[in-house]
Amino acid sequence: MKGVDRLRELAREQEEHSWSSVGKVRARMMARIADQIEREHAADCFKMGERSAEDAEAIAWVRRHGGVEALCRDFQDADNRCAELCSALGIDLETGWADAMAVMRLRLMPEGMEWPRFEDGGPVRPGDKLLDKDGDWFEAVSFAFTCDWWSIRGYQTEGFGDLSDNTRRSLEGMAYGTRVKRPAPKDSWERLEKDAEKHVCKYFCHSDQPQPPGCGHDVRSCRFDMQKDLVRRAKALAGDA
Repeated sequence: MKGVDRLRELAREQEEHSWSSVGKVRARMMARIADQIEREHAADCFKMGERSAEDAEAIAWVRRHGGVEALCRDFQDADNRCAELCSALGIDLETGWADAMAVMRLRLMPEGMEWPRFEDGGPVRPGDKLLDKDGDWFEAVSFAFTCDWWSIRGYQTEGFGDLSDNTRRSLEGMAYGTRVKRPAPKDSWERLEKDAEKHVCKYFCHSDQPQPPGCGHDVRSCRFDMQKDLVRRAKALAGDA
């Protein structure tokens, strides 16, 4: 038994067997002295480089995880992500990480299911413009999910007036993992004029390099196709289909 523990034991016995208040006061003083001795001993050991088993374990853990600098960097990164998540969910950062996780659990899709996404990875949201399987665009209104597929339903509103069965459009029975195409930007005379000045490879393949590696097309044939497509677009813009 350590000396400080013997002192605490003596203080305990003194308080239990003492009949006078003075004896009990002295016993409590002895206990406080034992605590003081232990604190001073710990401080002296720290100054001399001696560490407790708990301190040694903490230091070893920090070293295993890359050191103080790496842990500080990771902590700051986690703190930044927490702030971004709370901001996106409309939760006060001071409320804490637990509230953010509670909201996220309510929004999680069941295992094996996935929210519809565009080809660029962005989530489809109500009001987004989509293309159905026939190439007609529509505005997403409602989403439906089963264990095997998802569907998006909406209406083609522009130029049709009120919503009706005639303007209803949808993407039905889409397997999880299927990506949604975004409608191409509306054509215009300005776009047509700019596109007419492009190299044929830039026009069709969005490549700045003439006939990029792996392209098996004949440039002369592509130029002819480009001219036909420019004429087609011009007719569509002029209303002469």
